[in-house]
Amino acid sequence: MEQLEQHILLNNYLIKGKTSVKPINDVYSNGKFRSSEDSIYINSDDSIVGLADGAGGTGVFAKEWGEFLIANLPKSPIKSIKDVDNFIDKHWNSFYTDHSEIADTFLKSKFENEGSSATMFAVWFTNQELNLFSYGDAIAFKWNYKYKDFQVFSSLNDINELNSNPYLINWKTESHDESGLYTDSITLQKDEVLLIASDAFAAHIWSSYLSLHSSGVHSNKIATLIQNFSIKNFDHFIDELKNIIDNQDLFERYCNNQVEADTLWNDDCSLLIIQHI
Repeated sequence: MEQLEQHILLNNYLIKGKTSVKPINDVYSNGKFRSSEDSIYINSDDSIVGLADGAGGTGVFAKEWGEFLIANLPKSPIKSIKDVDNFIDKHWNSFYTDHSEIADTFLKSKFENEGSSATMFAVWFTNQELNLFSYGDAIAFKWNYKYKDFQVFSSLNDINELNSNPYLINWKTESHDESGLYTDSITLQKDEVLLIASDAFAAHIWSSYLSLHSSGVHSNKIATLIQNFSIKNFDHFIDELKNIIDNQDLFERYCNNQVEADTLWNDDCSLLIIQHI
């Protein structure tokens, strides 16, 4: 299991990823800044890529739980809610044991009462297919440069659902809600790009597209993002994302600028970009 720093070639796919703490960050009472609760990892041995977004507002050890989930993904794709529950049932006890030992009295009580929560997205590369799995509001998008086709891969039916509390994977949950599950198998051509993002950056990508093709009624938060975009060409927008993901400073600066422009929510941001080469 390797943390994704720059780029990795895997089965004729180029994979790049970056994660960044939210631009306007929180400071704890001891003066320390909080760290990002997002994680991106790749298992090159089993050809699996994972992105996790720890839900710090529920329980404790959110980042650690997200990291743990994508570090222990099964070798075969998760395809059903039963697979999700079996996956958690197989691994939760080791996570609980390790972290209950390091928790102080207050944290241990909260840990045992609320557990740990995260959303996640994973891709298994098998032959020429990409097997997708997500739980919660991490989302994948596919853009076809030739046909200008934009596809969304998510359990969410509408961008406005990003305003709602997401479905979460929690080690205390015995039976997860199938409504939060999304699975699919797709192919990726050489004139296409797949982008996988945690919720805030997913809203940023989706809103940018809707700023050029918007229809329907949107919530105030989504409408604000859409109306503040000034892009003229979606190809150029995707190309900019492909450029900033090559450098951590560029990625963080981009997130800062977009938060200031009110085209990105102030939150931890993670982005994976996958291309067939």
